[in-house]
Amino acid sequence: MTTTRALARVEHMTCAWFTSCMSLGGISNLLLSRIIDRDPLHRIGIALLILNMLYFVALLLLQVVRFTFTPARVGYTLSHPIECLFVPTIVLAAATILNGLAAVAGREVGSGVRTAFQVAFWVYFAAALVVSVVCYTSVWARAEGSMHHMNPAWVLPVFPLMLCGSVAVAVVPTQTEQSALNIAISFTIICLLGLAQEMQRILPALPLPSLPASTYETLFISALAASILLWAVAAWFYLVTLAAIAAALLTERRNMQFILAWWAAVFPITGFATATNAIADALDSSSIKILAQIMVVVLAVVFVAIAAAHIHAVATAVIMAEGKDEDRLIDTMHRDAEKVPSAEGERETPPTYPNTPAVSVFRLERKLTA
Repeated sequence: MTTTRALARVEHMTCAWFTSCMSLGGISNLLLSRIIDRDPLHRIGIALLILNMLYFVALLLLQVVRFTFTPARVGYTLSHPIECLFVPTIVLAAATILNGLAAVAGREVGSGVRTAFQVAFWVYFAAALVVSVVCYTSVWARAEGSMHHMNPAWVLPVFPLMLCGSVAVAVVPTQTEQSALNIAISFTIICLLGLAQEMQRILPALPLPSLPASTYETLFISALAASILLWAVAAWFYLVTLAAIAAALLTERRNMQFILAWWAAVFPITGFATATNAIADALDSSSIKILAQIMVVVLAVVFVAIAAAHIHAVATAVIMAEGKDEDRLIDTMHRDAEKVPSAEGERETPPTYPNTPAVSVFRLERKLTA
C-alpha cells in the first residue's frame, strides 16, 4: 500500500520540478562566479553544483519511474497545455550544470575535457532547438494555445535557445580559437560582454586579412552599450514585477498556495544578477558591483524561503496530487467549449486561462489513450 501511495504521488511529479533544479544551479553559479569574492562561498558553490547534479539525476530517474510504473504518459504530458510548457526546464536545468562545470574547470583544460565541453554545447543546442519546436507545436495545436489562454509560461520553450549564448560564454574559454569561433553566437547581456572579451583571441581564426587594431575595442564598446540598454529594460520589468508581487502579497496572501512556478522568483533573477556584475566589471564600477552583491544576498534568502515552501507543499499534498498545480485540468481540455449565443449565431468562446478553475477528475483512461 505504501508503494502504491508513493507511485500515486510520483504520477503527479511533473516536469515543473526541474524549475527547482534550475534555481539551485543558478545560486551555485552565482557563488562560483565570485560576485562576492570569498573562498568559503566559492566552496559552497562547488558543493551546491555537486548537489544539483545529483538532484538533476534523481529527478530524471523519478520521471522514468513516473512514465514507466504509473498511468502518466509522455503523449499526455506533451498535450497538456500547462505541463508541456515546463518540459524545457529539463534542458534549462542541464544548462546550469554545464555552466557550473565550465566555471570550475577554468581555461586550462586537457584535450579530452575540451572535447567534452564542445560536444556538450552542441548537444545542448540541438536539444534546445528540438524541445522549443515540439513544445510550441504541441501547445498551439490545441484550443488552449489560443490568445485567450496566453500566460507567462508561454515563454519557457524559447528559454533554452536564449541560454545558448550564456552556455557559449561558459564553454568558449575552454576551447581552441577555431572551435570557440564556431560556438560564439550570442544575444543577451552576459553573452554580448562575455564573448566580446573573447573576440581578440578567437577572431584571428577567421580566414580574413588582418583586422585593424581598433576592431576589438569597437566591438567591446558596442557590446557594452547594447548591454547597458538591455539591462535598463530588464531592470524596469524587474521593478514592475516586484511591485506586482508586493501587491499580491498584501491583498491575496491568505489565499495563496505554493506552486512550482514560484521558482521563477529565483532562476531568472540569477541571470540578472550575473549581468549586473558583468556590467560592473566592464565599467569598473564599485557601486554597481555592490548592487550585484546585494542581489546575490537577496536571492539566497528568497531561495531558502521558496525551498521551505516547496518542502511544506509536498508534505501537505498541495503539489504532487490530482488536480494540483500545473498538473490540473482546465475545462477546455476534454470537452467542447461552451456554446454561447451571439448576434452572428452560436460561437465557441474558450474560458480565459489561467483563470479557469482546475477540474480534478480521474484521468486513467485518458492517460492510457493519450
